[in-house]
Amino acid sequence: DLVKAMMKCLRRAQLSKPIETRYTKKELSVDDRKMQITARLRTLPKTFTFENLLEDCTSLHESIVTFLAVLELAKNHILVFSVDESETIWFERGMA
Repeated sequence: DLVKAMMKCLRRAQLSKPIETRYTKKELSVDDRKMQITARLRTLPKTFTFENLLEDCTSLHESIVTFLAVLELAKNHILVFSVDESETIWFERGMA
């Protein structure tokens, strides 16, 4: 369900803000993105969507790394996620 919702979310993001795909030497690791997301948790509302986390992504690579980072954050109970009936991915801060 989560992967299906993520794909739908990426499609919606692509329609509203097309992601330009190009080769670049700048790479973002999953660990770097986890640190960025953890830092942003202070400024995000208690519950927020996956789209909120994609707002600063400028490439498909960054979007995929963001998805992998939130999976690890969820695994470590830093984020808790749910998918609603419209397949929107919702997050809130976890117990860790």
